[in-house]
Amino acid sequence: MTSFVELLRATKVEDIPKGKAEIITISGKETPVQGFEKLIKNNVLAAPVFDETNNAFTGFLDIRDLISYAVFAFENHDKVDTYRKGESALYTLVDDVTVTYLSRRNPFHSVKPGDTLLDVAKLLSKPGVHRVPVVDQQTGAVVQIISQSSFIQLFAKHIKQELGQDAAKTVAELNLGSSPVITVKTTTKTIDVFRLLDNTKRTAVGVVEESGDIIGNVSGKDLKLFISNNQSYDLLNVPIMAFLSRIRDENIDITAPTFCVCEHDPLALLIGKLAATRVHRIYVTKSAEDYKPVRVVSITDILRTVLKFGGEKQ
Repeated sequence: MTSFVELLRATKVEDIPKGKAEIITISGKETPVQGFEKLIKNNVLAAPVFDETNNAFTGFLDIRDLISYAVFAFENHDKVDTYRKGESALYTLVDDVTVTYLSRRNPFHSVKPGDTLLDVAKLLSKPGVHRVPVVDQQTGAVVQIISQSSFIQLFAKHIKQELGQDAAKTVAELNLGSSPVITVKTTTKTIDVFRLLDNTKRTAVGVVEESGDIIGNVSGKDLKLFISNNQSYDLLNVPIMAFLSRIRDENIDITAPTFCVCEHDPLALLIGKLAATRVHRIYVTKSAEDYKPVRVVSITDILRTVLKFGGEKQ
């Protein structure tokens, strides 16, 4: 049987399938408005920023950086001359913030062709690193971007046939994830949810019913949907579940969440659910009959655990 670390050590970065979309790069000369518009137009959550002055990449502009601006715009749009209905989160940005400044929140740690996924995993296990660019050493161009989700898809592909005891260990046995879980109620006003994300610097929070059972999740992706669909700011005044139903154009009424596992489920099941749902975190409950979250597991948690399996320094 192959271990997770052995699989990563044997896989080169170029062995990971490249996405069909062209790699988007944002110039340090562009304004935040132009940068965020480029993310939304190309349907990506982040893009590397290149500072021509210093001839270097400074980091990633991430759609999650827009959360604080969305909160600011909501609270000040009636006072801002440049307010345009449906676009206020983009057009009320303060003038003295640059994309270069924003990009430094999201580090640019790169690898080169020929490096292994173990090298990438070590970088992705660091705080705040969610994607690693592959940079051509001759041209200096980003030729590929490897996200945390790529690892989940790889593990899921090999987990049944090739991975052994590591995959059979339970969530409780591995002490996976963190607690307490930050949540909001279904009745919480949407703007208050975004304020919470902004104030705590979280990438997502769970949504729970009055009983405490988890039935949803809110992340920066939802803000992107809100902005790209040119929704009115009045929508931020509605309860969060009504907001999610509106922007996702679906009825969210989940009684058995696919994004939950219980403490005694194996790592293999957790990875399978992450791969199938393509979410970045999964909630842990005491049992299959109890949907009150006691922990939340991110892909970063999984990568750190995998590195520990192989005795790798992080």
